[in-house]
Amino acid sequence: MVIGLVLGLSKSGYLNMLNGISQYHFLIMSGSFFGTLITLERVVTIKNRWVQFLPFINGSSIIFFLFQKCELAGISLLLGGLVMFFIYLYFIKKHYDIAHYLFTLSAICYSMAVVYFYYFRDILLSVRFFELFFLITIVAERMELIKFINVSNRVKILMVFMLVLSVIISFDISFQKMYGVLIILIALWLIIYDIAKKNIKAKGPHRFRGWALLVGYYWLFSHGLSFLVSWIMSYDMQVHSFFLGFVMNMVFAHATIILPVVLSIQYTVDMKVQYIIWFLLQIILIARFISTFSFSQHFAILTLANVIIILIFFVMNFYYLYKSKQR
Repeated sequence: MVIGLVLGLSKSGYLNMLNGISQYHFLIMSGSFFGTLITLERVVTIKNRWVQFLPFINGSSIIFFLFQKCELAGISLLLGGLVMFFIYLYFIKKHYDIAHYLFTLSAICYSMAVVYFYYFRDILLSVRFFELFFLITIVAERMELIKFINVSNRVKILMVFMLVLSVIISFDISFQKMYGVLIILIALWLIIYDIAKKNIKAKGPHRFRGWALLVGYYWLFSHGLSFLVSWIMSYDMQVHSFFLGFVMNMVFAHATIILPVVLSIQYTVDMKVQYIIWFLLQIILIARFISTFSFSQHFAILTLANVIIILIFFVMNFYYLYKSKQR
């Protein structure tokens, strides 16, 4: 993750480091880091020691990137996508529900993202399929929780239809506006039907989780909107309203759920500190996007601020994990 963030700073012009692999920034963040973390989250529930080593096939890509063996890194990521796909197939045999079929679709999108980058040399479609990988994974996670509230199967099937259609039209980049409309509709579906609104009425971590989820859904809405009014929105806003606005809010919301599962350690965080960090992320993101409209020289500094906030968030979580382990 740190390497991916450093590469982001290099691309912004703030740093002059690792320039030889700076074009792989999104592959390292989406694939090497998040792809490995998501796979690891799934395999820890499988009681087989050898299976739990499989995510490191995907994770090994970061070593190849660092040594500038980027074709080998691509092979690792593609194999990681296949591992993810077969793990989800294993879970489908145990859970015949919508969520696990969506997880399987997300693994296909992950593999397509790698194929489009390395085989077709198409960065735009590679980014699009990584985007769909995250979106479908997150929706599937939320689907698993929605079953605890009264949401009809018709409403769930509507979401599946929108996601599948989003994947289908993404093979032709000319359907940009239609894709944007679908993203807006998916965001509205999540705002209306997700359990996040109930979480806001709760206390402690549940309330924080609810706010992070809802704000993330509004970032997703703005991402969809960027395809409809692309002439007044920068490319940076179009891409990072999703990856930093939507995805990072999902990370903030789910970190205290995922890390205990992966590391087998329960912990709690100081909610005041968590709210401050989360609020600063939103403010800095908004300022960053405003700076892209005016071609401001502050863009690189605001990108640095983004990186610092994300690092502080992860350091804070690992600090409380360490404190919990010491007890």
